[in-house]
Amino acid sequence: MFKNTKIGFKLLVTISVTFLIGVSVIIYFSTINSQREMKSTAVENAYSTVGKFKALRGYYARNIVGKVKKNPDMKIGINHQDNPNMIPLPATMIYDLSELFNQQENAEKLLLYSDYPFPNREDRELDPFQKEAIDFLRANKDSTFVKEEVIEGKTFMRVAVPDLMVAQGCVSCHNDHPQTPKNDWAMGDLRGILEIQSPIDKQIAANNAIMMNNIWVSILVLTVILIVLFFVSRGVSKSIKNAEDKVGEIATDISNYNLGSRVDVDDLSVDFKDLGKNVNKIVENFTLPLEILRKNISDISKGNFPDELEADYKGDFEEIKIALNSMIRNITRFVNQMSSLAGNIEDGDLETNAKLDGLKGQWKEMAESLNNIISSYNGPIKETVAALDRMAGGDLSTKMEGDFKGDHAKLKNAINSTLEQMPFEEASSVIAAMAEGD
Repeated sequence: MFKNTKIGFKLLVTISVTFLIGVSVIIYFSTINSQREMKSTAVENAYSTVGKFKALRGYYARNIVGKVKKNPDMKIGINHQDNPNMIPLPATMIYDLSELFNQQENAEKLLLYSDYPFPNREDRELDPFQKEAIDFLRANKDSTFVKEEVIEGKTFMRVAVPDLMVAQGCVSCHNDHPQTPKNDWAMGDLRGILEIQSPIDKQIAANNAIMMNNIWVSILVLTVILIVLFFVSRGVSKSIKNAEDKVGEIATDISNYNLGSRVDVDDLSVDFKDLGKNVNKIVENFTLPLEILRKNISDISKGNFPDELEADYKGDFEEIKIALNSMIRNITRFVNQMSSLAGNIEDGDLETNAKLDGLKGQWKEMAESLNNIISSYNGPIKETVAALDRMAGGDLSTKMEGDFKGDHAKLKNAINSTLEQMPFEEASSVIAAMAEGD
């Protein structure tokens, strides 16, 4: 079962891992993007809030403080709460407003602080963020200093904005004030920090809820995908198994030398029909030349000599074609030689021999052996004819002198014995006496 579903199982694992990695990457970058959005929103809100307070302070300094300075009965100072003839300094006014502003529950907090506080606030200790913000913004006056921190169990985005000396009246006021902690202020100096603390627990909770929803949706989608892929992979596995069985049958048939076996493409699924066609094409490319070779060899074994192959093949099949054509030529040439020899011998031409031109190897050896056979027959016959010719010419003492074997030796001995037993000398004496009248 596992063997058959191995590809499907790998498919499920691969897609699951890829999906989980993709979801994890999306969640990771979504979280980073969410944090960036919260930070960007906090900075925008901080600039908006600080801008409003600065606008209020500017209006206060121009339209109220300016008028009070012209009234000798009124003063501008820090401890104004219990003095009906004193109004707060612009910075003190902002500080007092921030105190009221910060009393609202779950709202932004505005803080105003400096490393050069007036005496009434010199006992306030700055926390690490505030100290770091002052150092950073004194060196980078056009920047903001932002951090996410947990304060008293709540998460805040703390945004520190530089509060610079931007008006000569402010510079003069701070330098001339009797309680000033620093009397050499100049335009552009960092007077203090305006910090906005924005609570982001709700945003974090909302983002976490969105992230959890995304996770659950992803799990649901993954589950659906896995279920679909499970059934798809089962179908794919069955199709693969079916194709594997069909190809296996072809392999078995070919191993049993059944070269006519082919894959039934109609029994394969659509995705594997091309595979079946390609397997059949491979089998045909192998079996067609072998079938031609089998037929030609079968014809040769029956005494039917086929024409040479003219089809174009490649690789080893081309070498087989060349070898088969060479065998056909040698057999044809040898058979033609045999036919010619038989005709010549039938016509009494005992001097004929098989031609060795173009023959190689054992074909040449067979022709040479045939020539030797003809010579072994031709020698005794020629000597017998010569002996008889000599007898016909009056040489009655002739004999066959050749060194023959077997039946040829018997023929030689018989002819010689016949010649020896014939009374040629006695017949000659009688004929001679009769001629003299005796």
